[in-house]
Amino acid sequence: MTGWPVEIDGREYWPVPESWIEHGVDADEGQGPPRVYAVSVCLYRNRMRVRYAHPNTDGVMEMETTPIQHGDGLVPTGLAKPGSVWHRSIVPTVDAQDVIRAPEREHLEDVWKDRLLEDDPDAGDDGERLIADGGQVGDGMERESVTEIVSNGGRDSDGSPRMLSRWTFQYSPARQFVEKRLKGRVLNACAGRTKLNHDGEIVRNDLNPEVDADHHLDVVELPEHFEPRTFDTVVFDPPFDQKQAEEKYDGLHASDVYGALEGFEKLVRPGGVVICFGWNSWGMRSFGAFEREETYLFQRGPIHRDVIATVDRRTSYSLASDGGNARYNEPGSEQEGSR
Repeated sequence: MTGWPVEIDGREYWPVPESWIEHGVDADEGQGPPRVYAVSVCLYRNRMRVRYAHPNTDGVMEMETTPIQHGDGLVPTGLAKPGSVWHRSIVPTVDAQDVIRAPEREHLEDVWKDRLLEDDPDAGDDGERLIADGGQVGDGMERESVTEIVSNGGRDSDGSPRMLSRWTFQYSPARQFVEKRLKGRVLNACAGRTKLNHDGEIVRNDLNPEVDADHHLDVVELPEHFEPRTFDTVVFDPPFDQKQAEEKYDGLHASDVYGALEGFEKLVRPGGVVICFGWNSWGMRSFGAFEREETYLFQRGPIHRDVIATVDRRTSYSLASDGGNARYNEPGSEQEGSR
């Protein structure tokens, strides 16, 4: 991403993160064109100024909003406060206040290209209207693409049956899926009995004291034992529900799954990933600093639920507070976010 920050009237503007756009809503949906789209943002005197533009015109609108601390950065209050919304696009009611800059136009076309048509800014490629939190609708439901579906059954090279069981990573497709994505320092938060292969450090944690692990902690306690931003990969494969915990894991399970995810948000470095297994595909969607990269379905047969694996990456750039000015920090930067 070149040409950033864009300096306008003594203020530094940065590209609006794609995660904001995914979770924002369209103001006055159904009105327009013209409709303009969030493209850049700055912090000024404890306020957040967002610039809106359209790829086919030169005019830019500016709107102000209140920022709020979320994770290690600042976001519009509407993205983090329950019951509030942030407008990722608006229908202008006044004339343009400025002209679009080259980096803004490039970013606009990049992040919005799959969300609008030039002839109908409120439509997707197939003419269906965008919904408030990203994606397209034909029947009022959000669409999430599945990266791959892996069928159960068959045999491994040693002739043993290949099937999902109590220990997820004894199932070779699941183990290979995870091992291929391990980078840098790894936290296996609910390690179980299977040891993953990786050429770097793996910190193993499991609540069961009989499991060979480095720590035997409830996952919500992990941030108390490690420095922030010290892991490149987190693997989270807990018991998927209370019944499974009681029947297969001696009743041991995370006391607070959302609390565990909050902890991973603190522990993962910029550019790092969180890999989650479970009955649902939510993963790290509650945290604006993460972007979904992959969703895999591991099928277990015609009468059993699929096991779902998600991969969410901490975004390359995050908006943070620096003496009242906005800044973005590169992955791995010592100044990333608000420490």
